[in-house]
Amino acid sequence: MKNLFRLIAISSLNILATSCVNIHQIDYEKIDNKQIVLQDEQRKSISNQNLLTNNSFDLRKHYIEANVKYYDYKKYDDQGQLLSVQASGVAGRFAWENNCLVFISAYGGARATPLLPYGITQWNSNNKTLTIDNTAIKMGDLIEANGVFTETSLNREGVCWDYPYVVGIGVMGGIQVLKSEKELIF
Repeated sequence: MKNLFRLIAISSLNILATSCVNIHQIDYEKIDNKQIVLQDEQRKSISNQNLLTNNSFDLRKHYIEANVKYYDYKKYDDQGQLLSVQASGVAGRFAWENNCLVFISAYGGARATPLLPYGITQWNSNNKTLTIDNTAIKMGDLIEANGVFTETSLNREGVCWDYPYVVGIGVMGGIQVLKSEKELIF
């Protein structure tokens, strides 16, 4: 009986460890299409919000036609409360390819169009560097941040949507520039 309980305990730990590894190293080819639908609904919502609020974020200028893409970043809701964010993380490097900013995953090298938080991100086109929430990032620097990979929908308008994935880069918890892959947490 004791051996049966040990076997069950070891099996449970193996299943837990395997699922943690699977969460850590996502199979980006099988991402839920519901996220794409949600992104498209979010994009329409952002567009409608900005028409009503006269916000400086412009969907066409910053999301559709830009070579460096942004999303309408808001840290606080209308009542001054912190907005919740997804707790998942991304790790990889930014690169400038074919006149577009691209994010290359540290896990498997998946290429994605990065969406950056508008208002706290600056892009220097002369020396191809990003500053996100006061963190300077050069092309090729290894970074970690919170964020989510989704498949690029086929009906995206505009430039620089040629990559198979989109990755929303978040700033909750900060952006970390790492020296090597040994420092990766996500």
